Amino acid sequence: MGRTIYTIGFAGKTAEQFFTLLKNAGVQKLIDVRENRIGQLSGFAKYPDLAFFLDRIAGIAYAHEPRLAPSPEIRAAYRSTGNWPAYESAFRQLMLDRGIPEALNPADFDGAVVFLCSEPEPDKCHRRIVAEMLSQFLATNGYNIPVILSGLSIPRRLASCGSLGLCDMPGSRCRWRVHWLAERAHRCERPVRRSSHPMRFSRFIGRAQSNS
Repeated sequence: MGRTIYTIGFAGKTAEQFFTLLKNAGVQKLIDVRENRIGQLSGFAKYPDLAFFLDRIAGIAYAHEPRLAPSPEIRAAYRSTGNWPAYESAFRQLMLDRGIPEALNPADFDGAVVFLCSEPEPDKCHRRIVAEMLSQFLATNGYNIPVILSGLSIPRRLASCGSLGLCDMPGSRCRWRVHWLAERAHRCERPVRRSSHPMRFSRFIGRAQSNS
């Protein structure tokens, strides 16, 4: 079975944008790589709510993999210094100390999977490092990592119809053929209706279920 790796951050996205992106990309499994998944500021991405929404809205499986999260010490050092190269170096060493990615089961990444964290951009988030390390490991061990949406044009901006793009990095610029799933917040020329309000979000859930 082929494997497709996405990443996504929930910050800067409405619930409607977030779940629509996952559905449109055909994601089958979301892997939460946060150490703390129950933070009060996580909104719709707080566990166990997220697992429930994923299943009901998009039929997506949920898994939590804390081995792929940075340690509290690494996070604290980055908050204190803002030194990203030091953070990335420390995180990569932590992964090596934990035996990652060799300790992971390749079968857990069959199909289309997405790594979740909070940062709106992938550039300075550990989920990018995890995706790169895993894709390199799988590629060098004979596993197939297909180009996401191969043969389709990848929109960099939205038309005025309000539809959502899937990716912001063309395949030719993707080092490991791993795309970041709408990591930069796409904005429509027409304002996208927000669904973070409980009543609006409940209507969105109902509409998604009726269309599935």
